[in-house]
Formats: sequence, C-alpha cells, structure tokens
Amino acid sequence: MFLLSRLVRDSGFKVVLTGEGSDEFLGGYDIYKEAKVRAFWAAQIGSSRRPQLLRKLYPYMQGLQKQSPAYLQSFFHVEENASSNPFFSHVPRWDLTSRTHVFFSPELQSTWTENQYSDIRQLLPDNFQSWDYFSRAQYLESAFLLPNYLLSSQGDRVAMANSVEGRYPFLDYRIAELSFRIPPKLKMKVLSEKYLLKRAFGDLVPDAVKRRPKQPYRAPDAASFFDSNGKARHDYVSDLLAPERLRANGIFEPGAVTKLVEKVRNGRATGFFENASLVGILSTQILYEKFITNLKENLFHAADRARSATVCH
Repeated sequence: MFLLSRLVRDSGFKVVLTGEGSDEFLGGYDIYKEAKVRAFWAAQIGSSRRPQLLRKLYPYMQGLQKQSPAYLQSFFHVEENASSNPFFSHVPRWDLTSRTHVFFSPELQSTWTENQYSDIRQLLPDNFQSWDYFSRAQYLESAFLLPNYLLSSQGDRVAMANSVEGRYPFLDYRIAELSFRIPPKLKMKVLSEKYLLKRAFGDLVPDAVKRRPKQPYRAPDAASFFDSNGKARHDYVSDLLAPERLRANGIFEPGAVTKLVEKVRNGRATGFFENASLVGILSTQILYEKFITNLKENLFHAADRARSATVCH
C-alpha cells in the first residue's frame, strides 16, 4: 500500500477513492463464507460432503487442501451449538494467532491474562449475543479490524506518507445505515459474496470481474527473506534472528525461534502460521532495534539530517 500510494503520487494524483467498508458492510469477506459453511456443516456434523466446501474457500492455500476432514473439523471448530459462541466467526483465526505465544519469552508470557477474550467481550453491545452469527461477524470486522488496521496502519498512515489522501465512499454513514437494514441472505446469497452490490452495479462492472474468485493479495512471506537454498537474502535477517540478539532483546524465546528459522531454511514452513510468525518476529525485532536499542543514535542522525537539509535549503 505504501508503494502503491507512491505510484499514485508519481502519476500526478493527490486523492484516490478506495473500497474499504464494502466487504465489511455488504458481505464480502471469506471469513463470512467460512462461518456460513461451518454452521452448515455443524447442522449435519457427520456429513462427508459438507466438509468439502471448506476446501473450495481457500484454493490458494495448498496446505489446507491436503488436510483430512477430521483435521478440518478440529481446526475450524465445527461442533454442535458452536454458533452460539459470540465470537463464532473469528474463533479459528484468533486461536491460530494465539498459538504464537510459544515464540514469546517466559517473562512476557507471565504477564498475559488467562481469558484471552475478556477485554474484547467488554466492548460488545449489550444485545450482541442475540444477533445472528453473520451480523456478529460483520460487527467484529467493522469495529475492531477496520478502524485500527485497514484505515490507519494500512490506510491513512502509508498513503499520507506519500501525501496521498484516501476517501471512502462505502463508509458514508448513509451507506452504513442502509447496509445494516439489509438481511444477510442478500449480502451473501449462498456463497456469492457482496451479492446485492454486484446486482446493483451489474451493468458497470465486467462479468470477468464479478465472477472471478475472490483472493487476497499476499506477499510470499518467508520466501521474501530466505532464498531456495535457505540462505538469508539480507544480513540483517540473520543478525536479528540470531539467538544472542533474541536473548538480548528479551521478547522472544531463542530456542523456539531458532527451530522456526531452521524450518523455514529447510523449506518446510508451508503454512500460514509459520510464515506469519516469522514475519511478525522479524518485524518486532526491527522495531525494537530502531526505537529502543538504538533510539538515541537514530534520533541523533535524524536531527543531523534535518540540520543538513536546512543548511542546503
């Protein structure tokens, strides 16, 4: 997004329209499909055909395609009455993310709360539990992911770094209010996402766009930092993931991280969990080095560059 906004600026534009809100409000995300399939499977939990729908959701995740129905049932928390859980739609992803605790140091782990959902539960509307699971999923995405991540970290902050302003037509309050009055079955008809939106703009959008499978744009994760021979592409990768550096910073458990790095080097890190964990650990190490370990030095160099720029001007 940072590079894309730079391209926009270099092309002579200062303002862009972007589609944040359409997925959240009008049923566009795979996580909504996933919740729908999980609830459908749970209604006949012994079915041999219903689990196959989960494979169709993520054709680009080869590791998932190879798993057995028993694994899929466990991973996606498919069980009777599971949809009564207020976090039904997000439990599989949140549980997967919570597994990253194995990489943190014992000192850091000791500060965590026992109930991982207690904080977010306090922020929910009083009648949240009475909503259907589809509406609850939309609320969780809209209230917690959209503002801080999509609109801030991945939106305004990187766009404004290139002096580009993003504007969001789907976040107009009238669009939001209208979307909340539309029944879920019109937002996602069977597994056709954003169904009503596609119908509304059917004459303006090419069929090739409307009918193509939805797929997120994804970086190649670990492959960005290690080549096919297992060698780090840049010196800083090896330096920041070295056991002694991990131990000095104190955030991560060196033994667990070293095992992960070796798995990546050997080409055995094929799943989302390993790839995302490596990128998260490396990113955190970079931030720690820049803003804690070397903060004074970095501030000195920044001030020096500012003085030089003033003199040149």
